[in-house]
Amino acid sequence: AALRFIDYILEPEVSAAITNYVYFANPNTAATEHVDAEVRDDPGIYPPEETRANLFSLKPHGARFDRSLTRAWTEIKTGR
Repeated sequence: AALRFIDYILEPEVSAAITNYVYFANPNTAATEHVDAEVRDDPGIYPPEETRANLFSLKPHGARFDRSLTRAWTEIKTGR
């Protein structure tokens, strides 16, 4: 049942309908032609290529960093 649901969501018309409803981009390029022009042409939802060229993702941290971050966050939350 879960795989059928995923297949359904990935249908271009369905992905586009969801995008039109939530005003949030989706990565399904086959759906783009079905997305309302108001949504598709909004640079806050679908940034232009010159903006996308400057985007980056952060690299995952190691376990040591994660432990330090958890300790620091615990100190902030508890005030200790």
